[in-house]
Amino acid sequence: FLFCITFPTYSFPLKRKQKNIVNRFGLGAFYGFYKLNTNHAINPSPRAAVLFNYKTEFYLDFKKQTSFILGLEYFYHGLSFNSYYFEPDSIKLYDKSFSYRYSLSMHEVSLPLMFKYSFLSDKDALFSPYFSFGYNLRYLLLANNLVTLNGNTLIKENIKLSFKNPLFIN
Repeated sequence: FLFCITFPTYSFPLKRKQKNIVNRFGLGAFYGFYKLNTNHAINPSPRAAVLFNYKTEFYLDFKKQTSFILGLEYFYHGLSFNSYYFEPDSIKLYDKSFSYRYSLSMHEVSLPLMFKYSFLSDKDALFSPYFSFGYNLRYLLLANNLVTLNGNTLIKENIKLSFKNPLFIN
């Protein structure tokens, strides 16, 4: 389970000649809260997390209150935890020792598609509350997995992660 708290995400409008289109570059830091099955792992600790995004906002009215947003985002996050490690074809003994330290780094790319309604006109206010709804098409890239025992590296590999309940494809 992952729950993130977003620290301020900064968005910088990039100038264009067309007045009804705004390009934005964003950067944000995150802190994740992870819950693990304590029969298999303990001591989860989040790692640094960051989000980069580039979005284009197409205004749908002259007041600049209604818009459609299309973008591209890259999200890097990870966690470390203690768990078991078993060699292939070995006997598995679950003795609650959790001696092995796992370090997992995940990479996501997403394509947000949103409609946005600002309660104040974007051209009249520097800050304005808004409501948005849409869908975010997410894709998990290869994750980096590192398994150590007493500081010695046992496994360093790239692994393919998948969503538990994908909407379309995994």
